[in-house]
Amino acid sequence: MAKNAIRKQMIKQLTQFPQKERNRIENKMHSHLIRSDLWKKARVIGTTLSYRFEWDTQPIIEQAWKEHKTICAPKSDWTTKQMLFFELKRDSRLNVGPGNIKEPDERESTIVDKEKIDVLIVPGIAFDEKGYRIGYGGGFFDRYLEEYENIALSLASKRQIFASLSREAHDIPVQYIITEDGWIDADANRLA
Repeated sequence: MAKNAIRKQMIKQLTQFPQKERNRIENKMHSHLIRSDLWKKARVIGTTLSYRFEWDTQPIIEQAWKEHKTICAPKSDWTTKQMLFFELKRDSRLNVGPGNIKEPDERESTIVDKEKIDVLIVPGIAFDEKGYRIGYGGGFFDRYLEEYENIALSLASKRQIFASLSREAHDIPVQYIITEDGWIDADANRLA
């Protein structure tokens, strides 16, 4: 199945999750992440500010603040198709960018260098067991991941996982996927 067909199918499915089931899945994913050694060792976490049908990242952001970790979120430049991550504080002003995506206000936030982000939570719509993903089609995260050397992971329901997805040369996989059932080690699956 083509990427656009999978993207459409999965967006439809994600918008139809009953709220009670969505909350249950999110709670399990968040718990798997926050109890992990990766989380415990990380000082700086990068994540998007979720919207619409995406899995809620706000509890992750709140937990990071509670544990005195630095949290940062991306701001996208639609001209260059690049992203920069800015520190997010409780009182940070957010702007609404293209696509109604919330972003830090770059005039009031500090840029967080790529190499300082210990764990980067990468959004996606569909994934395969090797960590390849279908995002929204802009390629922002693939470009960012090209030179990102620390841990990249994604949150996804097991219903978003495919045995394999078609991929292009510029697609960059994440190392881990966290589902309601636990962790998928995509690095290990790529070697198998």
